[in-house]
Amino acid sequence: MSLPQRWVIVCGHALFRAAPLEETLDVYDPQNWYGVPGTQDPAAVVRLLVEHIRWGISQLEQPETLLIFSGCRSRGRFHDGSPTGILRSEAESYFDVAIRLGLPREHWNRVILEDFARNSLENILMGCAAAYEATHTLPSEVVVCSFSGKQQRFLHHIRSLGLGSLVGDGHPAAAGPIFAYHALGDEFAAGVGTAANEQETLERFRSDPLGLHQNLSAIRYDATHSSYRNPFLRPPGRYLYAATSWPQLYGQLAAAYGPDDI
Repeated sequence: MSLPQRWVIVCGHALFRAAPLEETLDVYDPQNWYGVPGTQDPAAVVRLLVEHIRWGISQLEQPETLLIFSGCRSRGRFHDGSPTGILRSEAESYFDVAIRLGLPREHWNRVILEDFARNSLENILMGCAAAYEATHTLPSEVVVCSFSGKQQRFLHHIRSLGLGSLVGDGHPAAAGPIFAYHALGDEFAAGVGTAANEQETLERFRSDPLGLHQNLSAIRYDATHSSYRNPFLRPPGRYLYAATSWPQLYGQLAAAYGPDDI
């Protein structure tokens, strides 16, 4: 079988309850999710998360597609903020939900769980690194899926990382895949963040593309920060070795992560 030439990265945003697959759980019930972003209407947000996963499953109908669920491990919390004490990743959660939604077993070998990414930048960077580690070949196309409100931020990441060219930009890269963004679901309408907050985050990434400074770096190093996303001190250095034969990816990984991360 030929290696997949199309990578689809579905970005994780919450954790699903850990339970044996034999146990029936409603994937649309917010009580079965932890860390659902926003507090106004958890059920509406969960519907969007499940829609992302369903879309990812549908992409596997194309035999050249590799599906990457991307999202880090976290100490789970119920939608009301109370701790659960359960350790799992967003990537594992999305795969669990995908199986419960009927992901065919014959497609499981074309699903990768990237369980380190802690923000939107790392969804792309680590998602590509995990897929490249598994395939050792460049794809022809990479499609990233998340909320519609985050589209401009993800397009900025794609351009600034320079791993390939962005569809529609009119300036093809000399080497590397064509990137596209699939916007799915209005998170603002569901009560997740605001356009103003998203614009503020985008401006921070514009001045700090790799998220190395100030608030953007807090998710890595500041255990007291509300957005800290690495409670288990897991380093991303494993991907550096795998990426040595993709110079642009290797260069971005080396620039983004210092000795403390390796």
